[in-house]
Amino acid sequence: MLETALDSLFIKKEYWHGNEPGHQIPFMYNFTANCWKTQKQVREILKNEYSYGPGGLGGNDDSGQMSAWYIFASMGFYPLNPVSGEYLLCSPLFDKVNIHLPGGKMLEIICHKKSKNAQYINEVKWNGKTYSKNYVNYASLIKGGRLDFYLQVSPFKSWASKPEDQPKGL
Repeated sequence: MLETALDSLFIKKEYWHGNEPGHQIPFMYNFTANCWKTQKQVREILKNEYSYGPGGLGGNDDSGQMSAWYIFASMGFYPLNPVSGEYLLCSPLFDKVNIHLPGGKMLEIICHKKSKNAQYINEVKWNGKTYSKNYVNYASLIKGGRLDFYLQVSPFKSWASKPEDQPKGL
């Protein structure tokens, strides 16, 4: 039911990214068996709703929300519900990100693309081990480590498609 409602919203082009209260909507596919649709929608938004120069944002950057959304989505995760500590995964735009954390720790995010147009997650590894969930916990991220994303051109529909691979809820 959730997936059908989301599909309808995007097919009818009723989603408008310039309205900050709806920024979580593209990430809601992570609560379904088809999280590849989050990867598709987020990449489309990054490509079409942001640009350089005047008018580079489709709406008002209230308190930096539009910019924060871009940065999180470009790194490959988004704090849909910060209280839960679950950050929902999407395909990174950046090839490499280093986040310096307290205590000299570092979170390293590496994006491996099979081609320039690769935007769908084929595999994720956390500290060298295969990671099947479509979210990562803040408690893990803040400890530092390495998050590797492997992307391909077409959707890999079986990645994180099991209920146990999806976030616990809102």
